[in-house]
Amino acid sequence: MSYSLYLCRFADGQPTPMDETAIRDVLGPVTVGGMPPTGLPDSWDLEAEDGGGSEVYGDALGLTFNRFSPGQILDRVAELARRTGAAVLPLECPVILTSQADRRHLPKTLRARKRSCWRPPLSPAARSSS
Repeated sequence: MSYSLYLCRFADGQPTPMDETAIRDVLGPVTVGGMPPTGLPDSWDLEAEDGGGSEVYGDALGLTFNRFSPGQILDRVAELARRTGAAVLPLECPVILTSQADRRHLPKTLRARKRSCWRPPLSPAARSSS
C-alpha cells in the first residue's frame, strides 16, 4: 500500500503554478539521474542521503509524492512548501500551511474549517467504476 501527499499553491482559491526554479533547487539535488536542463520531467524518483525516497509526478501546478519516506524527503517537501508558498495536502488529512497568511488563498472548502481535508479529483476511469 502506498501513501501520497500533494503540494499545490493557491491564489484566490485557484491552483497557481509554483516557482519552477524553487522546485529544481530543492528537489534537483535528490533527483535520481538529475533534472533535465529545462522544464520538469513528467515523473521522477527522489533519493535522499539518508536512503529515503519518493516517486514524484506532476508539474509546477501541482506535485504528487508517492511512496515517500520520512526524514530528508519530507524535509525537502517542507522546504519546497516554504519557498513556494504551497500547501501540503496529505490524502484525507488536514491541509498543512507554512504561513497562516496563506489560508486566505485556499479554496473555500479548504479554508472553511481549521481541520480541512482535501481529496484529489477522481480520474475519469475511477469515476466510471464507482
